[in-house]
Amino acid sequence: MALQDSKQDSRRSAWVVFCLFVVALVVFSTFSLVRHARINSSGLDLGIFDQVVWNTAHGRWFASTLVHSSHLADHFSPILLLVSSLYLVWSDVRVLLLLQALALALGVFPMAWIAQKHIPRRGAGLLFAGLYLLYPSVGFINRFDFHEVALAVPLLLFALYCIEEDRLRAASVLLLLALLVREDVGLSVMVVGLYCAVVRHKRGFGWAWAGIGLGWSLSAVLFVMPYFSQGPATHWARYGWLGQSATEVIKTLLTSPAFVLQTLLKRRARALFPVKMLLPLAFVPLVAPEILFMALPSFVPNWLASNLSQSSIYFHYMALTIPFLLCAAIRGAQRLLGWATPRLGRRFAAWPLLAALLLTCSLAAFAWDNPFIKPLRRPFWPVYDWERKPNTVEFAAASVLIPADASLETSMAYVPHFSQRRYVYISEFIMPDLLPPEGTVQYILLDLRDLRWRTGPGLRALQALDQGYGILYFQNGVILLERGRPEDATDRQRVQSYVDAVANGQISSYD
Repeated sequence: MALQDSKQDSRRSAWVVFCLFVVALVVFSTFSLVRHARINSSGLDLGIFDQVVWNTAHGRWFASTLVHSSHLADHFSPILLLVSSLYLVWSDVRVLLLLQALALALGVFPMAWIAQKHIPRRGAGLLFAGLYLLYPSVGFINRFDFHEVALAVPLLLFALYCIEEDRLRAASVLLLLALLVREDVGLSVMVVGLYCAVVRHKRGFGWAWAGIGLGWSLSAVLFVMPYFSQGPATHWARYGWLGQSATEVIKTLLTSPAFVLQTLLKRRARALFPVKMLLPLAFVPLVAPEILFMALPSFVPNWLASNLSQSSIYFHYMALTIPFLLCAAIRGAQRLLGWATPRLGRRFAAWPLLAALLLTCSLAAFAWDNPFIKPLRRPFWPVYDWERKPNTVEFAAASVLIPADASLETSMAYVPHFSQRRYVYISEFIMPDLLPPEGTVQYILLDLRDLRWRTGPGLRALQALDQGYGILYFQNGVILLERGRPEDATDRQRVQSYVDAVANGQISSYD
């Protein structure tokens, strides 16, 4: 009878976990799709990934005109070759948003399985699946456009589960797929290998994957990416305050730890970074240092980066830290239960107390940093949610006037709606060496009311009129200029008057 009840509980829990997955998938995907439809996604980075994947699907592997001529100069992400095959079925930027939502939602399954294995208490799997979904960084990753590194979250979690089950062949396949996601995943795979070799005594498997992971990252950073960027990997600049080379950076870290720590704690946002990482899990991961150790290759570079957005929980930079933090929380909870249960005796039940503590901290952290509504502005990279724009009808009217094969320069918020074309450019970040062969674009589409990235669309429109562009469409702040179109005598006056009205507050802007 007890065995039958246990099986029924397992089936019931499995259904609840599946329902959590479905709810997460619907919520994540709906939020992303509505956010994009309301023109709140951005060229950096959704537009970049859409153009790269679209180009790759059409045989121009990793090509782009937005930041680098090849995406491989910025990140080594072979998995985009696999992602591009989805565009052969449905060529739409929303494919990326749905794929990311699916990847993040899938994480509930390994979380529940690992928790139930180590904490054989009723509801343990459901609790940690819920903690995963409530973990603020998961929601913030989903909110900020699309990033291929999000695909590593379920791959690493499933790999860790397979390792727990001694299914090493399946774990190897998952670790290999994870390596394809991005160059820095190799360091995470390296520490997974070290954990397997040293802690779990799977020496052959562990040392092999430690070497493969380290070799993958070093090869990508030292050879592949510099080859495509024709110079050192661009991300090294974020550590310039520590030294001008990898050797100098390491020397500074080893010889001047007080200086490094003082610098990191100088800014409140950066000082709060570790706290915000651990608070949702009631700091329980600290009880499992051998698991938490695996988060260091992702956490340390993020904390040391001069880019403040990288030293926060609000962006995709947290993706490679999340699997290890959550797994450390599970192992830490197991140890706390083992310590507390004999001490509390029958007066208090240790598991309900610990579960209540974890859930309370998780809900408090979610209320503090709600990824669906928290404003993200300066000093962080601005990320918008569901704000409504006053001129979406005009945007749609102007969009249909632009030929699909025409080169286009447009604003940060508009780029993801036009990134499936050979030549598209972010007006705020023009790279002159990536301009089309004729040196200028055919169309320029701007929103004179959109000051969210603190740029001057009005100044750019006036400049374009001096460069041989004429107005094809101009309504409610949305202006479309065409190269070679005859300029009407009143064009400049109309634009200047509108720009002045926005600057004076007579016409509302959004920023």
